[in-house]
Amino acid sequence: MTRRAFLHVGTPKSGTSYLQDRLAANRTRLAQDGLTYLETSSGDHFRAAIDLLQKHWAGELEAARGSWAALAKTAQSTPGDVLISHEVLAAATTSQVKQAFDSLDGFEIHVIVTARDLARQVPAEWQEKVKHRGWVGFADWQRRVTNAQRMPAETWFWKVQHLPDVLGRWSTNLTPDRVHLVALPGPGSESEELWRRFLSVAGLAPKPDDAPATPGQHLLGDRGDQGAQATQQPAPPSRGVTTDICREGARAHRQGGVRKSKWQPGSYFAAEHAALLR
Repeated sequence: MTRRAFLHVGTPKSGTSYLQDRLAANRTRLAQDGLTYLETSSGDHFRAAIDLLQKHWAGELEAARGSWAALAKTAQSTPGDVLISHEVLAAATTSQVKQAFDSLDGFEIHVIVTARDLARQVPAEWQEKVKHRGWVGFADWQRRVTNAQRMPAETWFWKVQHLPDVLGRWSTNLTPDRVHLVALPGPGSESEELWRRFLSVAGLAPKPDDAPATPGQHLLGDRGDQGAQATQQPAPPSRGVTTDICREGARAHRQGGVRKSKWQPGSYFAAEHAALLR
């Protein structure tokens, strides 16, 4: 039987950290059921992703060189189906997608994209920048996102968040049954719903004794909405991050700022995505 390689390529801020944490915590159980979340020396696939993309990232690229080839080699020597997951991969060009597929020659390739309400992604991506000490105000960030060219994308946000473009690049030469779009469950959903939806792509299902995500690992909302265990609470942000967000929130309020659910272009962009995906 042909082995399958599942490539989970984002999008960022769509429960990816939560899923990767749970995949790592349940690596042995999943492997016993025929799906191996490939192990690396760092425990994740970040270096492999930036190596494939040749993406300079806080000085990490030099240390990452050869990481994708090493990960692909591990996949080739692993029995059963394999899974690679990192949200940075959403930005891959068509030539980089081809390189990834070629490195997994012999596998039946499947691509998984997790996606969340676009209006939630704008503040989530801005929060991520604040977390990493960025100082762009939310109003300016919102304007940049709204006014930027989307296809081909001229900003990182649209490279990884424009679903039709991401799916178009990663579905090259794949039949529709090998491209899987997993929508995040909405507020009020059962705590295991995202985990269930994700595993179902590989024909698996949650088990009662599956290990939960590690508490405190999903800062600033990247918990898949209701994806994480309902009983867990993330660790609070550092004082500096909290201060930054509160200060910017107060400024936005004084200026009549836009609440994240009221982002005015959101419905237009969502309709654009839906039309392009038909």
